[in-house]
Formats: sequence, structure tokens, C-alpha cells
Amino acid sequence: MAVGLAQRACKERDVQLLDQAVALRRLGLSWRSRGLRIRRVYRFEFSEEGIGRRTGYLVLLGLELVDLSLGLPQMSDDA
Repeated sequence: MAVGLAQRACKERDVQLLDQAVALRRLGLSWRSRGLRIRRVYRFEFSEEGIGRRTGYLVLLGLELVDLSLGLPQMSDDA
């Protein structure tokens, strides 16, 4: 699931997901109104120009995506 989310985010921003993989960086528990949920933080690498590497991350709470960042400026609707 995390790989698919990273792929979609990279495709939407027109960058290349490198290695077609994500790495689990942190695993924890989080109490919510719906009960206990597993919180996972994944890191992945991508390239804007095909040469350099940049790092992005995504956070899943249970099966819900709660945060995703490529560290790039926000896209405007005018673009």
C-alpha cells in the first residue's frame, strides 16, 4: 500500500520514484477515538531530473494516509 501511495504522489508531481521501494522508518501505536491504531512512517527516494536523489516520506495511521511530503513547493491550480 505504501509503495502505491508513493508511486501515485510521484506521478502527480511528475517526478520519478527511485528503486520502486519504500523503507519503514518508524513504527508505533496511536490512540484515537476509534481505538488503538498502528502508526507507520515510510521513507522513499525520488528524482526530479533523473540524476539527483531527494527524500520523501508518508505516514499511515492504520490504513489511512495522514501525511505525505516530497519536500517540494506546493503546486498551484494555475499550473
